[in-house]
Amino acid sequence: MLECYGIYCAWIRSDGGGDGMDKIKQAQINGFLQAFALLNLHTNHGYTFEWNELEYHDDILTAFTYSFNLEGDKNLGEVRLIPLDDWKAKLEKTCDDWFFEIGYPYHQFDSSLKFDPKHCINGFITLLSDFFEGNLMVYKVECQPNFWYEAIWDDYIFYSNKRLFLLHFGVSD
Repeated sequence: MLECYGIYCAWIRSDGGGDGMDKIKQAQINGFLQAFALLNLHTNHGYTFEWNELEYHDDILTAFTYSFNLEGDKNLGEVRLIPLDDWKAKLEKTCDDWFFEIGYPYHQFDSSLKFDPKHCINGFITLLSDFFEGNLMVYKVECQPNFWYEAIWDDYIFYSNKRLFLLHFGVSD
């Protein structure tokens, strides 16, 4: 059966099984990220904003490392997971940097397109908050890979109910 929620539609099993709402919420988050990645796109800059579930491991660092499928002598260097007490405030600043400051300046006075940054950022943070039930831990990831990852990036890991998600912002030129 096809169920629609606003502009988002998904096929849901008629027996009520599966995680249809979960997939819809993930699609909303990735759709939001994709829209802002495309708005920032310009010559010689490729933006990647993604929300991906990681394979679960009891050790969060292991889960992050496995997501890279490293081969040969490639390694992430020292990886630090910094727990965030106020993840919403930290992410608000990160989103402001990636959504509005790195790419084309939509919020400047001479632009023909205008966005309310606070409204966009708060909407995104609400999507993330609404995705999780129960306890949520958020970590800022810091690493220095010995291979080309991207020119600039910010990574966050969200952990709740034995599920791990990677929020990735990056740009390559």
